[in-house]
Amino acid sequence: MFVRYNNVLNDEELAYCQQRVFKTATWAYGGYSRSLDDEFFWNMDLTTDEFFTKLFFEKIKKITNKNFILEKVYANGATYGQPAQLHSDGREPNAYTFLFYPNPKWQPSWQGGTLFQKDSLNVTIAQYIPNSGILFKANILHSAIEHSKQFTGLRVSIAFKLKEIS
Repeated sequence: MFVRYNNVLNDEELAYCQQRVFKTATWAYGGYSRSLDDEFFWNMDLTTDEFFTKLFFEKIKKITNKNFILEKVYANGATYGQPAQLHSDGREPNAYTFLFYPNPKWQPSWQGGTLFQKDSLNVTIAQYIPNSGILFKANILHSAIEHSKQFTGLRVSIAFKLKEIS
């Protein structure tokens, strides 16, 4: 259902990424997955930051060995008690999502991974692993798994919405 890529960014790139998403005041509350009736979460638009739209995007194309166009890039954030909704990111057969996990530290006991649902009987979980990313078809139902209250910070993922081109 997904392919995992570990150690996606080098130390300098990861430091910039973490500085950008954890130390800037551009978060907005009110992000949602499907409709305004969904639970809201924290959201940060990254489409004007060339680190994400150029350097990181080129790295995604290289490590996945796919030719993509970038449609959108943003960060999602959730604190304890903010459940996510099961959703898909697109319906087109060439649409993908690359989800990056930038939190500097993460314990497996905090949960907070990403759940994928193929059908009512088949679910797969991608664990939250810092400095890793997962690539999946955008039409797969998925959601962030609520993290435990032992983690008191902001659980962040960075979503790259992609279209594969030939």
